[in-house]
Amino acid sequence: MIKFFRKIRQNLLSENKFSKYLIYAIGEIILVVVGILIALSINNWNESKKLNKEIISLSKSIINELESDIKAFDKSIIINDSVLNTSAVIFDSISNTKSGNVKKLLGLNIRYWDFRPNNAVYKSSVSSGLLPNYGDSLEIKIIDYYEKRYTVLKIAALEQTYYAKKVSNLLINEFPNYTLSNEAYNIRALEIIGKDHVINTIYASNYATGTLQQVMKETKEKAEQLIASLEQLTE
Repeated sequence: MIKFFRKIRQNLLSENKFSKYLIYAIGEIILVVVGILIALSINNWNESKKLNKEIISLSKSIINELESDIKAFDKSIIINDSVLNTSAVIFDSISNTKSGNVKKLLGLNIRYWDFRPNNAVYKSSVSSGLLPNYGDSLEIKIIDYYEKRYTVLKIAALEQTYYAKKVSNLLINEFPNYTLSNEAYNIRALEIIGKDHVINTIYASNYATGTLQQVMKETKEKAEQLIASLEQLTE
């Protein structure tokens, strides 16, 4: 009987030790898991902070590109206005040989805008994979500007260049010597302007410039809106 109770006591002691060990082991596991979770949280926080800095830096760089575009648009819009205003004067001069300086006005019609994409930062953001971090809405706006707006702008610029060069060829091949006095040039030039193929080319050139002017203004507005959105991220 005594041996029986001793055996029961030993079993209880053994079970108590096992329970304590089990609780200790569970505690260790919990501590390890908590430690891992804390480490992951710190790592995620550091990565998020790093990404945020990259987005702010990228936003500032894109803003600089957009501001550079706006300055270029502003200069070209002024030039285009002067070109567009020449048409009415030139065509009015057909019936009045002393109306305006035709030599100077025709010279304005050979000016064109050489489109050069200002998108190095944008291309870098695409290749680095940073662009999607802006979120769908802002990412779409950025892509729309550099892909869609730039494409429309390029087409309009090429059209203007094409017709400006056609006017230039007319001036070289069909118009009087540029060294003539303004009055003598006007008299002879106005006779040539009256020809259908000449006046049609000048009309087409001005129409192309007008189209480019409108596209520039629309693109400038898009650039300003995009800057406003990006500036919110840099504040």
